[in-house]
Amino acid sequence: IPSPARYGLALLLLVLIPPITASAPVLQLVGVTSNEFMIRIAAQFLVSAMLAIGLNVVVGYAGLLDLGYVAFYGIAGYLYAYLSSNFVTAGEMNGLHLPTIISLPLIIAITTGVGWAIGAVSIRLVGDYLAIVTLGFGQIFVQLLLSATRVELPWRDQQREN
Repeated sequence: IPSPARYGLALLLLVLIPPITASAPVLQLVGVTSNEFMIRIAAQFLVSAMLAIGLNVVVGYAGLLDLGYVAFYGIAGYLYAYLSSNFVTAGEMNGLHLPTIISLPLIIAITTGVGWAIGAVSIRLVGDYLAIVTLGFGQIFVQLLLSATRVELPWRDQQREN
């Protein structure tokens, strides 16, 4: 595929994939499809494709080495678990159990805000310095999760026993 066509295809996919991914729960609510397995697989596929396209843009086209890329995926995942489930607890507060239609815009706004904050710090960094800052952000996110009172991870329990 010629280079301008690739840019157009990447832009088209970046524009189309988020609404399609967000519409999967809406389709189930409306009753277009009742096959929950296929909706789950399609949503996971589209989210993975969106992450791959975003990483391709950052590393492939821009040539920047971003090592904390998946931390934003983690932020969105944990926010979704907290906002849309009443089984998740953070400290003494239970999850909110909001509908997906309400929680998705909140998650997008919060994750975008965190992205803007990290971007404001690292806007002028290139090369190794950008890699170090983004790696640091990813590690800070992991440490925040590990220090949370109610986040239980399999390897964390094994470390406590030893």
